[in-house]
Amino acid sequence: MAHRRLVAHARSFVACLSAQIKELVDADEWFDVYRPVLGGFAPDGVLFAGVGHGEGLVVRDKGPSAGQHVIFALVDFLLCVPHHQGGEIASFQAEMVGRYMPAAHRSLLCETHVRTEAAGRTVRDAVLAAGGEPLNAYNAACDALRALRARHLGIATRYLMRTNTGTGGSSFRTMLKEALDDTAAAAVDIAAAAAAAPDV
Repeated sequence: MAHRRLVAHARSFVACLSAQIKELVDADEWFDVYRPVLGGFAPDGVLFAGVGHGEGLVVRDKGPSAGQHVIFALVDFLLCVPHHQGGEIASFQAEMVGRYMPAAHRSLLCETHVRTEAAGRTVRDAVLAAGGEPLNAYNAACDALRALRARHLGIATRYLMRTNTGTGGSSFRTMLKEALDDTAAAAVDIAAAAAAAPDV
């Protein structure tokens, strides 16, 4: 039960933060003043004249994004959220990990993958085998992540309503909706899991 209380507390905290964003950050001011700075320099790039040899250095990096932090990719991996290869969220996460994520974050994610493979089973495998409270806690975590992503989509829509491009160069509506649907699919149907379990 302690795990479920922790998840419930985290959900309440995120809801409180989300409400403060709407109160403290004006959508038009954010879009007109801060959005251009966060837009990055892709695909045209920005020229740093006098850097290197010849005509300078052109940088074509995307702007900052929450996807550049390890937390979403790590939690998705641990909860076995099924982002399908070729989908927008899987491609975006792969780009963020490969090109933009800080080295220490990338190392943590890689180490988690290696240790999970060495263990021979995922968190989802473990809770399916255990059933009971671990399975309930897993589903509560999936539901909390889904709720967080729903809030994220709502906030992004509010602040990016004048564009189709999110921070990090993403097509944010499609990508965040895909992430939301994938997260909902991660939860275990407890009745179906019980029916599929072998008799002991």
